[in-house]
Amino acid sequence: AQVDVYDPASNTWSRAADLPTPKSHFPASTFVVDGRIMLIGGAIDGGSNGWASDDVLLYDPAANGWLQLPPIPAYRKTPVAALIDGKLVVATGGGYGPTDTTWIATLPDSWELAPALPAAIGEVAGGIIDNRLYLVGEGSGDTLGYDLARITAPGSLLAPRPYNGNHHTAEVYGGKLYLFGGLNSGAGKVQIYDPATNTWALGADLPFAAGSSSSALIGGQVYVAGGIVGASTTNRLARYSPTTNTW
Repeated sequence: AQVDVYDPASNTWSRAADLPTPKSHFPASTFVVDGRIMLIGGAIDGGSNGWASDDVLLYDPAANGWLQLPPIPAYRKTPVAALIDGKLVVATGGGYGPTDTTWIATLPDSWELAPALPAAIGEVAGGIIDNRLYLVGEGSGDTLGYDLARITAPGSLLAPRPYNGNHHTAEVYGGKLYLFGGLNSGAGKVQIYDPATNTWALGADLPFAAGSSSSALIGGQVYVAGGIVGASTTNRLARYSPTTNTW
């Protein structure tokens, strides 16, 4: 399942997110689609003697995560696949013996409905950690977790955050979700969710008790700008270090 990234500029290797399922025999069915890597079919367990796969996987380098798309019509090891004039073409490959099939699919240029959230929320904030989407929002204290690699599975309810509030801004750093500020009880708070332990912790309070702020993660530092303080907007800007928990 290992995925490695080579940087020609520095002549160095680094690890990326593992495949959802360990597999082999897909060199001619791996290609780039709109800056993402698509991988179709392959062999699972046992190499050339293993089970064939009908997986269609898409890797997003920006999120360092894999998304599982609807499968091809049948199992195939070593198929040949490419994107040609906006159409996905998958030909031949081993099922459990040679095959002569060719399939053509059109990638959708539209929105699809995924399973509904387990709780209704507004003014949503969240982030992606290890191919899982975490969300919080107005109207519920719940933490919602959604497995992006299993697009047909429902979400799950996780540990509630300490300060419900709403209008948080959020960033992901070091495998944790950081919520900054918020209106009502979340104003000025830093709430930190660790999916590895399903627990929330508190960081150092913001220098100003705002909600509806904007944030950005730059060079390992989180910048929080603007927002609503009381009944007025603010022009304040603060910089937070997640490693030292200081502003």
